[in-house]
Amino acid sequence: MINSVISTIKLDSTGCNAVTTRNTNNDYKAAYNRMFLTKISSSSFLLLYTLFLLNKSSEPLYGAEMLTEIRRGVSYDIWGPSHGTYYPLLERMVNAGYIQNAISTLSRKFYTITELGTEELKLKLDEFKPMLIESSKFFSNVLSEMYNE
Repeated sequence: MINSVISTIKLDSTGCNAVTTRNTNNDYKAAYNRMFLTKISSSSFLLLYTLFLLNKSSEPLYGAEMLTEIRRGVSYDIWGPSHGTYYPLLERMVNAGYIQNAISTLSRKFYTITELGTEELKLKLDEFKPMLIESSKFFSNVLSEMYNE
């Protein structure tokens, strides 16, 4: 086994990037990665997609509106984030400075992306693109082989 040091960037408890470093000496996970293909946690995907939605919108968006859009893009039978998952993520994103409350009414908070959020979106898009492409290829190949399509 080769001795090496791996640095990874992950979200810390506040939703900010945190760099962690580990030595892979005698680390079986470094030699044989047992994670499934996408390697993207649901919270990381939600952060990415929320930043994407806010970046492409010309108007502030509210939480339920973004959650509906996310569910529309992903088959709800396969996966659907809950309000209990999404709203705490929005608060962490506000605390991290990625988004801001633009307007608040009695029943809704409207959000916009910040400059820091735009920078984070660019980093996340670059980080996740290769994983998404490889996952798509894998599942297309499996579907084709298993169902002769």
